Amino acid sequence: MNCCNNLNRGVGVPSVSVGERPIERLTDDFPTTVTVSTSSTTLLTANPNRRIIKIYCLSLTVPSAEVWIRYGTGATLLDSSHPLLFKNLLIVDSGQAANAISAICSAGTAQLRVSSAERV
Repeated sequence: MNCCNNLNRGVGVPSVSVGERPIERLTDDFPTTVTVSTSSTTLLTANPNRRIIKIYCLSLTVPSAEVWIRYGTGATLLDSSHPLLFKNLLIVDSGQAANAISAICSAGTAQLRVSSAERV
């Protein structure tokens, strides 16, 4: 059984590639907890090296509230891209992950766990 870190499978090997494409090595992800209210809250600033983002809703003060995510700053309930319908969102598109990410809660507050991995 090989228990290697699947994200960094090629660590220590100078030229690992899949077909024609070199494999990117990624950093470990370290989660932070962010409180989101009915005002726009920046979860992550823009970072061109970021490749993966995980957002998970830990709690809501108003059970019927919705949390919305926007690629960029200044989230509103009218212009945000993704609701956290299943209490989580995984962003693996490098172009979207590199953007600033903001969130807004429709009522009350939400506690979000946010983590990301960057290109080494």
